[in-house]
Amino acid sequence: MRASRVRPRRAPSPIICRVDLVLEFLGITKSPRERLAYIELRVQFMGSIKRNDLVRRFGIKHAAASRDLSLYTDIAPANLCYWPSTKSYHPTSDFRPLFQLRQDRVISWLLHGYGDGVDQTPAHEFVAEDLSLPLLFDTAVLSTITTALHARRALSLALSGDPSPQRSFIATPTALFKAGTALYVRVFDEDRYDHLTLALPAIAQAAPAGGVAPVRIALPVDRQWQDELLLDLRVHPASLEPALVEMSHGLLHGMRHVKARAATAGYLLRAHAVDCSAHQSLPAASHPLYLANRCILARAESACLAPGFDAHP
Repeated sequence: MRASRVRPRRAPSPIICRVDLVLEFLGITKSPRERLAYIELRVQFMGSIKRNDLVRRFGIKHAAASRDLSLYTDIAPANLCYWPSTKSYHPTSDFRPLFQLRQDRVISWLLHGYGDGVDQTPAHEFVAEDLSLPLLFDTAVLSTITTALHARRALSLALSGDPSPQRSFIATPTALFKAGTALYVRVFDEDRYDHLTLALPAIAQAAPAGGVAPVRIALPVDRQWQDELLLDLRVHPASLEPALVEMSHGLLHGMRHVKARAATAGYLLRAHAVDCSAHQSLPAASHPLYLANRCILARAESACLAPGFDAHP
């Protein structure tokens, strides 16, 4: 075959409006549906998929993986294109997701490797609610970032709220992390020649830098990311229920040691409302824990986010 890429087949008309009805009509059972959802999720957020990805994830034979990929391209012919040179499938410019997965499921898969199935109904019949605020972000921006993160490629980023909407900068995503109800991306900013952390909703636009397939670049070491801190968390001295705080926060003998990166320590302490003031001056009712070794935050650029922390008290 001469061409390195095979153009996707075009759907004659937008006849697929509800993927669940189509799969039911075709007699597709739950297990194949889970694999089809995984195909779409990996292509959307990792930028490609091969037969071996399905084989490793679901423990199926190569022939079954080929059938799943063929079935997906039959259902959504304009979503994927095949690259013979790498024997992999990639999203087209016309890619439109079939499966409407909740954003929290997408985050669970990106951070922990689970939650990639299409079945999102609880397995129990009793009431169990998550009262945390839902994550808010642009799925298209996230998929662009995770694809670049997976391939270690540079992106052109534009921030929301920037007084110059036309301004963009080149940055390479290096890590993704969640703190509380917020999602953040660690990037290397080529202009500043430094690593920094961006809240995902702050990124208004993300696009590949230098074309569709930019060259990988060697990045300097992110010392803030590599520097590991051991945080000494203890029950707030003004707590009215120290035993309850100790039990609910997993403390042993009134303390708990938590490892955190210097780049993320401030985000972690803020998310858990840990009192980092010099004399535990924040209200114990809203700050059940305090940081006993607050001096360790001198090594963390994110210390400014820690509740009550002042480098020069």
